[in-house]
Amino acid sequence: MSTEVFLRFEKEWQHLRRAVHKLEIEANRPDEQNIDDTAGSELADPLAGRIKSS
Repeated sequence: MSTEVFLRFEKEWQHLRRAVHKLEIEANRPDEQNIDDTAGSELADPLAGRIKSS
């Protein structure tokens, strides 16, 4: 394999790795937002979910 072919292959490989990484980040983003929303609602109402003792 010539150096030129190898360098083109390496450049394409790096491009694909970056694309996969970006897709993984996008796939995980909604889960992080749901966690943030839940944490935010618990902070807004600290007594939410607690059982009152009589």
